Amino acid sequence: MKKFNFRLQKVLEYRQMLQQWAKEAYLDARSSRLEAELSLHQITSLRLEVLTWRSNTIESRQTIEMQLRKLDQKEVEQRLIVNVLVHEEELALNAWKEKKIELEALNKMYDKQFGEWQLDMDRKLQNELDEWATRKRVA
Repeated sequence: MKKFNFRLQKVLEYRQMLQQWAKEAYLDARSSRLEAELSLHQITSLRLEVLTWRSNTIESRQTIEMQLRKLDQKEVEQRLIVNVLVHEEELALNAWKEKKIELEALNKMYDKQFGEWQLDMDRKLQNELDEWATRKRVA
């Protein structure tokens, strides 16, 4: 019995590879976004901590005010970074979904061709068995 040979096997393997790369790119983008959100959370926590500092002198109040301004600036910058990373994550997710759909279409073609091949092999085997049974009856 001959072995099943999918005509588009190389294309299938290539699309599997593309889908895997897209998945990894999405996971990397997600990881980057989560790290950026963690940094944003840390800035917020630090800001709350600075607000609890006691200030008895003008210098200490100025120091607290300066720290709060720096933290506010860092927070604004970090929010911009998070927004960019959220957008990149969405793009990566859409690309992964697209590659998944393309791969599924090729997998359906593979399954259809394999089913046809299997049916053909079953018919050939049945014909051989019928022929063998006919010869055995005649003899």
